Amino acid sequence: MPKIPLSEEQKKDDLFRGYLKFHMETEHLDKRRLAERTGIKYSTLCERLRAPGTFKREDLISIFKVLKFTTEEKGAIW
Repeated sequence: MPKIPLSEEQKKDDLFRGYLKFHMETEHLDKRRLAERTGIKYSTLCERLRAPGTFKREDLISIFKVLKFTTEEKGAIW
């Protein structure tokens, strides 16, 4: 069966998840601590991680600041 190519949105979602995992490990944060530091409810964070396209702009900005995303990383996913 042939593989179905990923859409650009799916590629960006996967890239975001990878960067997020990397930075969370670097900063020694789990999802619960990330939620606390960003001011996003834990349940909301988990829900949005399953569908990254649902993140609000202000939530992404908080995540970028807390996890110290680079300009290049932000540009690649936003």
